[in-house]
Amino acid sequence: GLNNYNTEKELFTNYLADSTNSNSIPANEIVSLYLDAKEQLWIGTSKGLSVLNPVTGKFSTYRHDPNDSTSLSGNIVLEVFSDSKGRTWLATQNGLSLYLPGADAFKVYRNDPTDKNSLSHNYTLSLCEDKAGNKPVAKQEPLVPELHKCMPCGKGLSRRTGKKKGKFW
Repeated sequence: GLNNYNTEKELFTNYLADSTNSNSIPANEIVSLYLDAKEQLWIGTSKGLSVLNPVTGKFSTYRHDPNDSTSLSGNIVLEVFSDSKGRTWLATQNGLSLYLPGADAFKVYRNDPTDKNSLSHNYTLSLCEDKAGNKPVAKQEPLVPELHKCMPCGKGLSRRTGKKKGKFW
């Protein structure tokens, strides 16, 4: 699950997956964390994505639906990344997703063997931006040596750690 420690109040808040509660995270295995400019916490899990609204304390949860082309590309969310244009990207085990806030949906990018400009593989480990700020660069499996240098450039509260305004995640 997810634990939040408020240093000002010296209190822990625990968030656990609960299949009977629509306002819970989808899984207790947390894979990635990202705190965006609106102070929303994006929580990548092994069974989907949740976004915690700091004002309401409510979660919005997203999962891959094979019958919906605008759903999350995969349920294992390995990284959440915000680019210089404020767009939110998600690296998953089944491609890359761009969050479309106006539609509350995703644009999905996957490998297409007939398109040399598509992803080389669907298993996307991490993301960073190119030097011109034009597009996310995906580090994929198997490892692509020229993209390996992008690994440390994420801005997220990655891999179960992070601190922001007196709160630890």
